[in-house]
Amino acid sequence: MRRNQGADQQTILAPLVVGRTQRKPGTGPPIRERVWDRESLLEELASRCGADALTVAQRIFAWFDAHDPALRAWFGRGARHGSFFPIQDLADGRTLLPFALWTGGQVEIQFQHISVPPFDDVDGRRPLLDRLNAVDGVTIDASRLTKRPSFSIATLAVGDRLDRFLEAIDWAYAEASTAARRG
Repeated sequence: MRRNQGADQQTILAPLVVGRTQRKPGTGPPIRERVWDRESLLEELASRCGADALTVAQRIFAWFDAHDPALRAWFGRGARHGSFFPIQDLADGRTLLPFALWTGGQVEIQFQHISVPPFDDVDGRRPLLDRLNAVDGVTIDASRLTKRPSFSIATLAVGDRLDRFLEAIDWAYAEASTAARRG
């Protein structure tokens, strides 16, 4: 205990903390970002989530590779969590990235960041929401149309669920592409 005397001559006892204390924000070692790519993302996903998740992710990458028109990949730079975003470059110079795949096994729908017609408002996103919710096992509440809702990649490992999910995403790419050409 440390004894201090206040301005009004009262004695104040204050505990003296010995040992580890919390660091001031920004004074600790820097968090290193990791450069993710397809191989490292798939390896981490398999390690964390197992063979079914890996199979679904490999099928998503096969769809990505075969996509016409070609899509562009963007990989996150998180120190602990990797991500993959399949991006469509539109004729008006904007981009559409409707979902992300995360190394923790989540498929994250990017409603919050979809800002291209016809998905540039909540009402425009509802048809995509309906198509996604038509996939067995996928349930996204309409209150999440301004957020980034997610579901387990394992959901897509059953039956034709992945095919139906990718059909919904292809529909979104086609709708955005048509709207961009109309200008």
